[in-house]
Amino acid sequence: MYFLKPLSDEIRLSRTLFNRHKKTRKLILCSIFACIAAILQAAGGFLPGVGYLLSPLATGPILLISMLNIPYGVMSYLLTIML
Repeated sequence: MYFLKPLSDEIRLSRTLFNRHKKTRKLILCSIFACIAAILQAAGGFLPGVGYLLSPLATGPILLISMLNIPYGVMSYLLTIML
């Protein structure tokens, strides 16, 4: 199964760098990724032609923060839903 494979070195390095930060910086980074995801998701309503092409990119910030830390990824996902 794919989920049982070990992580690549780049993800492991970025995860250790992310865990070195204080909790405040982690929360701010989580909220920034949630705002980017909400803006990309709402792009279809604001820019009808090009926005529908940008809308699928809204999963990118959520996946990126989830690779760094799963609880912060879930928090960012829930914050995006609320936004």
